[in-house]
Amino acid sequence: APIGFRRPHASLRHFAGETLRELGDIERATGTFEQALAGAPDGTAQCRAWIGLAGCMRIVDRMDEGLEFLDRAEIAAKADTLNAELSDIHYLRGNFYFPMGRTDDCLHEHEQARNFGQLAGQPEAEARALGGLGDAYYLRGQMGRAEDHFNRCVELCRQNGFERLEVVNLAMRANTRAYQLRTAD
Repeated sequence: APIGFRRPHASLRHFAGETLRELGDIERATGTFEQALAGAPDGTAQCRAWIGLAGCMRIVDRMDEGLEFLDRAEIAAKADTLNAELSDIHYLRGNFYFPMGRTDDCLHEHEQARNFGQLAGQPEAEARALGGLGDAYYLRGQMGRAEDHFNRCVELCRQNGFERLEVVNLAMRANTRAYQLRTAD
């Protein structure tokens, strides 16, 4: 393929993989990310493909494989100082640790995701990480701290129009309030 079309081709495969994953077609999404990885013209494209594959592995509970993909992606992201991708990597890793009950690791990863999201100037990454921090505190049973993070996440979502992310975190905020016996809220 002519050089001018190699990178857009990788970007399109990545977009297709994300779309398939969001639609719930994990098998096809995985295959699409594998194709994106095989045709990746550089470390950035490889990094994004590994992140995509890790996202698929999380959904089908293939934790070890997903964490391995994130380790590979992190090496590539650090090599090229890809702050947005580093935010995604730490966010996903935190999401792997949540169901594993690794509360300290979950909290640390979401803190890192937030830091890199801020460095990248991406409010959506920061909002996702705030929600992840809320999840980590929820997992620890610290409902007041969890609610605080969910509140901050919801506010950032409202400021930027991240409605899908807002809805998920509103539900979690309601759960924290119920645990604090604030059912009227």
